[in-house]
Amino acid sequence: MHKLKQWANKLFHNSFFVSVFKVGSGQLIAQLMALVSVPILSRIYADTAYGDTALITSTAGLITTLSTFGLQSAVMKPEDDEECRTVYTTVFITNALISTTVTAVCALLIGRFQLMAVSESYPLALALTWIYCILYSQSSLMTVYSNRKKRYNRMFFNPIIGASVNFAVAIPLGLLGFGYVGFMLTNIMQYLLLCIHMMWGDLPFKKGYTLRDFRRVFVDYKDYVLYQYPSNFVGNFGIEYPTQYLGRVFTTQELGGYSMCVRVMKYPIRLIAAPISTVYFRTATEYHREGKNLAGFTYKMISRILLISVVPVAVFIFVSEPLFAFVLGKAWRTAGGLAGFLIIQYVLLFCSQTTSYCRVSIGRQRTDLAVTIVRLLVAVVSCTAGYALFHTMQATVFCYSLGQCLYNIYDMAVNFWCMDRRYLKKYVAISVLYTAAMFGVLAVQRLVI
Repeated sequence: MHKLKQWANKLFHNSFFVSVFKVGSGQLIAQLMALVSVPILSRIYADTAYGDTALITSTAGLITTLSTFGLQSAVMKPEDDEECRTVYTTVFITNALISTTVTAVCALLIGRFQLMAVSESYPLALALTWIYCILYSQSSLMTVYSNRKKRYNRMFFNPIIGASVNFAVAIPLGLLGFGYVGFMLTNIMQYLLLCIHMMWGDLPFKKGYTLRDFRRVFVDYKDYVLYQYPSNFVGNFGIEYPTQYLGRVFTTQELGGYSMCVRVMKYPIRLIAAPISTVYFRTATEYHREGKNLAGFTYKMISRILLISVVPVAVFIFVSEPLFAFVLGKAWRTAGGLAGFLIIQYVLLFCSQTTSYCRVSIGRQRTDLAVTIVRLLVAVVSCTAGYALFHTMQATVFCYSLGQCLYNIYDMAVNFWCMDRRYLKKYVAISVLYTAAMFGVLAVQRLVI
């Protein structure tokens, strides 16, 4: 009992654990609220609404990545608060200018060029995309800024605010038949309230900002612009490519099933990986500055995640279809079939996301760019091959998922190569063994059922 008390005392005095707990507990409450809303929204909104929303947010994500020049992560770097505000203001200006320019050009080209193939009003979708770009980028930027200022108490409420808006806005609009517009207005309201909440009492903009500041930021943080920027864009394009590709070769109704799977699979990432990643970024930066063994710390965290997930993932593979049909409604049973093999990819992605800022924190932006190019190539080849060979949504998504499993193993392997190669073989061994075992379970499930 005495040793248990000592362990508990040590744990609750560990700054990493306390920080994750503060951020994660807010995520826990919010995701529980979101999970409650999922079976309600799945019965109110049609799969076409999910498909259209996926296309719009995917496109907006690409525009946002294009417009921030990779400087979003640079907000964490300055030791001086005034310099931090200078970087923040620069990113805000570039995002506003480029997002506005892109959407304005697309609006002028209506009738000759269409950025996305939504099932309803394209001009309205374009307007919602522009508003979403501005607020989403600002919210993400404020999260980095709040993390830098260690405002974990304030960050605790962020996900709860988002989940509350989901209940208060999405459900009524869905009942009124707003379709994808209801989802987009909900997203816009969420990010607007989050920005107000995080900025309250501390505006992050620099006073007396000049054109000289704008130029200097691009010079002083050129590594972020030259390497992190293309890395972020290529990486995000690799993430969004399946949605963009599937949206063009299949109907938005079929895309809606895939979109629902992605939404459900991302809950563990939002619930657990996001707070860990948020604090890991700061911890990794501190470890690198102080010369501590970041590789050992990272390997221990990743290996435990994989081991803990074995039984839950194996069970989910067997029950995914009836589970989706029971929780979301009979119309979503097919989506459960997709989720049965996407779960393996998302466990590995979970591991990757917890350490997503690893290479940035240790100054390996050039390596990050090379890895994200591999991600894009894997996404393009796997999706294209799957569709060319089988011409079905399920087979195409399966090929994509298999490719992403291999990529995620490679992604984390590069991290250990950069940190400490002594841990590389250990990581590759446990991740390959885990993936093989889970696909073995999937094969058994397909033979039995």
